[in-house]
Parts: sequence; C-alpha cells; structure tokens
Amino acid sequence: RPGVRAILVYPLNALANDQMHRIARLLFRDLGDPGITLGRFTGQVSSSASRQDVENELVITPTFQSNFKDESEAPKNWLLSRPEMLNTPPHILITNYAMIEHILLLPRNRRLLKDADLRWIVLDEIHTYTGAQAIEVAFLLRKLKARLGVIQGKLHCVGSSASLVPKQNKDLKIFAESLFGEPFPDSGKAIITSKRKIHPLLEDGDPAESTEPADWQKIGDIVAKMHKERMFDTDDSDDLIDSWNDAIDDAGLSKFRIEGSHFGKALTQCLARKPELRKVASKLAGGAVPPFEELAKRIFPKEAGAQDALAALISVGLLAKEDTPGAFPLLPARYHMAASGVEGASLFLSAFDSENWNDFVFGRGGQIINGVSAYSLLVCRNCGEPYVETWDNGRRLLPRREYDRDRRRVLRLLPGGAIAHEDGDEGEEDISSPEENLIHFNPETGEIAEASGENILSLEEASMEKDEEEHRFYVKQCLYCGYRGGYFAEPLTTIYPGDDALASVTAQTLLESLPPPVQHDEQLPMKGRNLLVFADSRQDAAFFAPFFERASRDQAIRAAVVCALEKCGENIDVRELQDYTWRELQRTGFQIYDRSGPNPLRGEPARDRLLALIVAEFCTGNSRVSLESFGLVAVEYENAHKISRYLAEKFPQHEKVIQPFVRFLLDLIRRSRA
Repeated sequence: RPGVRAILVYPLNALANDQMHRIARLLFRDLGDPGITLGRFTGQVSSSASRQDVENELVITPTFQSNFKDESEAPKNWLLSRPEMLNTPPHILITNYAMIEHILLLPRNRRLLKDADLRWIVLDEIHTYTGAQAIEVAFLLRKLKARLGVIQGKLHCVGSSASLVPKQNKDLKIFAESLFGEPFPDSGKAIITSKRKIHPLLEDGDPAESTEPADWQKIGDIVAKMHKERMFDTDDSDDLIDSWNDAIDDAGLSKFRIEGSHFGKALTQCLARKPELRKVASKLAGGAVPPFEELAKRIFPKEAGAQDALAALISVGLLAKEDTPGAFPLLPARYHMAASGVEGASLFLSAFDSENWNDFVFGRGGQIINGVSAYSLLVCRNCGEPYVETWDNGRRLLPRREYDRDRRRVLRLLPGGAIAHEDGDEGEEDISSPEENLIHFNPETGEIAEASGENILSLEEASMEKDEEEHRFYVKQCLYCGYRGGYFAEPLTTIYPGDDALASVTAQTLLESLPPPVQHDEQLPMKGRNLLVFADSRQDAAFFAPFFERASRDQAIRAAVVCALEKCGENIDVRELQDYTWRELQRTGFQIYDRSGPNPLRGEPARDRLLALIVAEFCTGNSRVSLESFGLVAVEYENAHKISRYLAEKFPQHEKVIQPFVRFLLDLIRRSRA
C-alpha cells in the first residue's frame, strides 16, 4: 500500500541526475521491479509539471540513457511529478532538508506524509551537517518524527559520508545520536567502514621475475600508440590480441605475449604475477599514496626513468580487466591532482642581472634561505610595474620585519625615468629625479651602502605617506603609471592570482591529455571527455565552472587565431581572420555557445558570435592577458599613414611625434570600444 517508508535526505542541490538514475536502476531493473515506488520531491521538480513533461525531459538525458539502455520511458513505479507523489505517496522519498520543511509547513504538501509508516531515514554527506545547520536539521528531524508519531527506537537511521575519520568512532556515535535524536549501539557496531582489497590474482602464486624499467617504458609506448590509433575502441578481442602480440614481438618483449579469447582477461593472467605491479597494488591498498615521484622511487629505487616506468605500469594495469560484469581492473589506480593559487612570491636580487634578480621562491612575505635574502615581490594594480618590499633596521634591508622600529621601504625593481605627479591642492607638478631617491645595498646580505659599487644594487624608493588611522606607511603612487590605488590603501599588491586561474590551466591541460571515450559523440564539447573537479566549498565550485568554461573558450580561440595567422603568413583584416579562425576551430571540433541556451550555435549565429569574441580580444583595454600584450599579434590601422601625413603638413614643428601620437589615439579609440 502507498505510504512513505524511507526518506533519503541529500544536502541542497547535491543530488545529481546520475545518482538519481542509478538509484532507480537498482530498484526497478537490477532488483526486478519489486513494486517499490520512488519519488524525488525537490526544487528540480516543478509544481506545475505533469508526468509526461518530466518524462520527456528525463528520457533524453545521457545519464538516463546510460542507466536505462534502449528504454523510451521511465519505469511506472518511478513517480515523476508532484501530483503523482501527493496522490499516491512513494515508498522511498528522496528530498532535502529544505523541502522537508516545506512539506511540514505548507498544507498543500502534507498529503505526501499521509499514511506514512516511516522506518528509515538516510542522510547523505553527513559531514556537511555542522554548526547552526546541524542544529536546524536535528530539530527538523525531531519535528518530522513528532508529526508522524514515531516513537524513539523504531527508526533505522543511516548517515553516509566519504569524509569521516573511522578512528573517531566514539565521537561519531555521539554526533549521530545528537543529530538523529535516536540511540545507536556501541561504536564498533554503529560505524561501518570499507576496506580496500587487492585483486585476488595478485596474491595467487609466487611472483615472476622482475622487469626492467626500460621494458616497462616500452610497454607504455605500446599502450600509448594503441590508444592513439584507437585500437582499444574495437569489440573484436581476437584482433586486439593479435595487434598487442605484434607490437610486443617488435619490441622484443616475448614474456608479455598473451593468449585467450578476451583481451582484458588474457592481460590479467599475464600481469598478475609481475612483482612491480604487486608492489604498486600493495602501496595503493592503503588509500592515497605519496606524490607520484616518491612512489616511483619506492618501486624502482635508484633506477633511471623510474617515473616513466611507473606511468607505463599503471596504464597497462588499468587495461587488465576480466570480462565478468562489474569486474575491477588488476590495478584500479586513480590519479589525484591538487591545485591552489600562488600566495605571494619573493625574489633573490642580483647586482649583475639586467632585471636585478636571478631567482624566486613562492610563499607569503620575504624569506631568508641559506643566509640569502629573498624580498617580497609587489606589483602595481594598474600597470604591473614590479617592486620589492624591504624593512630597514638602520644597518640592513631585511626581507621581513623583525622589530616594531624597522621601517618599511618599497623599492622599484627596474630602472626608470622621472615621473610627473601632482603635489598640493593647486595641482603643481613636482618633477623628481630617480637619482635623488636611490637606495644602495648589498642584495645578498641587505647591508646598506653609502654609494654604488661592486656587488651593490641601487634601486629607486617609492615615496610613502602615513595613514593616520592605521598608523602605517603606504606607497603614495606607482612610479611608472602614477596610479594612486583608488579604493585600496596603496596601488601595490602582492602576487596572488587566486585559485581559479591555476586550476583552470591545470584542468584544461589534463582534459586535453585524456583519450576521448569509446564511441564518443564528435558534437560534444571536448569530444565527450569528462573531468570531475572538487572545491573546498560549493560556492568555489559554482564560481569555478563558468570561469573554467570562459577561460577554456578564450584560450582555444586565441590558439586558433595564432595558428590562422601563422598559416596565412601575411597581414589580414578582421573578417578574413574570422574565416581562417572558424576553419581552424571546425577542424578541432570546437563548439561555440551563447548564454541564451545550452545548445551550441550553428551556421551564421556561430560565426557572428566568433567575430564578436575575436573583436573583444583586440579591444581589451589595458589588459595584460591578451595576444597583443603577449607580443604574439600586432594590430595595424589601414590608412593611418594618411592621417599622419595630413597632420605633419599642418604641424611641421611636431613631425617627429605625430606618427606615435596618431597611433596612441587610434589605440585609445579601439581599446575604449568606441
């Protein structure tokens, strides 16, 4: 009979469609349709949508098609619309804590709990319930049980998470009892954990003879070549085995020949006794392992090419998979890459280098490494002019402050000319010479000198003003562009590009390195490659997705523009550049999207959008990240020489500056998008 028996609670917006479809597949296909009904009552299901409306959108999603192959409609006991669920409440209700509040609060939703005989409550991602949110959810569960008249001890309560520490069993038990408001047995029975197990074949029989790293590298080259030639896409296992054995014979690695009717199973039998593979599996059995380089040293100690050999070993171990449904590879390895932004940089200064520095280290604040000072790098927020931050104790310039009496001094890293800046209320210009503000010091020890000399570095000091509220001295203005900082305390800042920029470059490089999936759709972005990205918070993840998409698009278009210009070999106008770039992007299968919808643009709308993006690339104002600012592309103006000639006739006394002045004006018009 209808009536809610179990409630599965997910964090807000955490339940992805593929999870939902797997739950439904488990109930309605893998378990043979036992008559259990399922319903998802979340904000993703519109209150006005009918079953047909939801089903029409559902059956065309890739995750539904992968979980319910060859089926054109959803199972009948999957309740899709809100009216269905309100009229005949599902046995299993999937929702989130915000919707439970709505169900209890709004009269129109109370029918969902009619005839409920609640036996199970499952909270997914239980580690997310902390602080005030945990208190609110705890009271919400108590309110739900009170509404349904559930007595204590009747419910089965489950909390699932992949981020809890099993060793804290006692604390976890107390936490679960406080959250659910239900008693739990002793921690040994209440906490259920998983344990990684090595493939049985890796523990069967004695190890075979060792394989040299050079031979593993050859195996890696064979695997890479077969991937590149898409040999693993075939369903003909006999043909794949023959191709493998031919490549093995050519490489002189007869001990890696395989026999059988299934490639993965035959490869499993061949590799299962390799001692290096068993050693890697043993290291991976405990979970995450040290960095890849460290693992390579442990598997191939003191061997040249250890990292290449390990990469090859893992790549072939992933291919060794038996033909049993649901079987795991012989070596189910997974690479994890962590990316975080650069938080500051420090420079080792040099009196003998043209740019006054010869090395750098990452990290906040100045540092002293092996007795040598590394000074914190600052840049102008407006123009990017580099400076270094020092602290003067009367004898030396230190890379970091040691005592309160140390005086902050900011020095311009590169030599520059004089700059005119306003001084006073009357707007009078004060022209100061850099020589008047030079600081002379030994860049290695920081010792201040009276004048320039051997191994003495002379840098221009930026003038500073005292902030009366903070009682700190700040740089008055940039010595190069005159920028004063606007809303900021000073125009200079440390090097901090944020996490998104570095992560997007890393993710893009990794994504391009992945092989396209078998039977991929050429129309899909990146030919159907998938990449899962985690962030420390949902907000970071939400902002990263559009940032990554935009950065990836811009880099692809920039690369296509450079390729187009290189192939053309001559000056072209914007319309011609659009045509060349369009053909280059089409060759790589690149898709152009607009904010108006999720589908790629086609035909003229796509070409128009590309033209707009190309024009935007060359109208970026003073951006330091563009093809033009990197010196990869030059922009010229047709007939600009006629303007210069005309002005030269009008103002012959200024003939030398007219051409650059005209160029400056035209650049200003273009970069202002006028």
